[in-house]
Amino acid sequence: MMNTLNNWLYAIRRLLTAIWVLASDIPLAFIAANA
Repeated sequence: MMNTLNNWLYAIRRLLTAIWVLASDIPLAFIAANA
């Protein structure tokens, strides 16, 4: 049980990190394209 929970937390953390990176990357690309 604990192992499964840790795997879920790890997957969620990776997903949130990926979303965070994309979310911070898109506005920069948008600004660069409009500059």
